[in-house]
Amino acid sequence: MTEQPPPGSVVITPDELFSRIDVVRDELREMRSDVRALSSEVRRLADLDNRVRALEQFRWRTVGAAAALGSIGGAGLISLLQAVVRI
Repeated sequence: MTEQPPPGSVVITPDELFSRIDVVRDELREMRSDVRALSSEVRRLADLDNRVRALEQFRWRTVGAAAALGSIGGAGLISLLQAVVRI
């Protein structure tokens, strides 16, 4: 005669255990596939981030150069106008 487990105990048969392990293995495979896909997306996003940073750097350099040229051009124009008015 088999002994009954104490009240509140859980009995898991080897078949149930194997079935649960099989499910966990399949889920792990899916997760590994998802992680690989995310890894390539992370690399792609890092590349896009670098591109955006390069464009922003170019933009600010261009704005700075335009401001400098505008100041120089404005000062030159004022000097030219002053010279013309004195004549």
